[in-house]
Amino acid sequence: MSACAVAACPNYHRKTKGKGVIYHMFPVCPNRNKIWISKCKRQDHINAKYARICSDHFKPSDCMDDMKNRLLGLNQKKIFKPDAVPNVA
Repeated sequence: MSACAVAACPNYHRKTKGKGVIYHMFPVCPNRNKIWISKCKRQDHINAKYARICSDHFKPSDCMDDMKNRLLGLNQKKIFKPDAVPNVA
């Protein structure tokens, strides 16, 4: 089950199922990964390999157009811009 890694965020998969909340994996790039971890503002360790951050912590402007899937008529994925970081709210 996915739960949001951001401190004090109450979201987890079972609670938000069917409400349009998406759980995003941490970036592979070590520098961006460290930034995402710091934005979570947690006191305990975060295992970024398995942790997720819910879509509530991102702005629509953080995503790029999924042109490939749009042109093929498929479901569009949220593709983050290279500089996208979670905004803790």
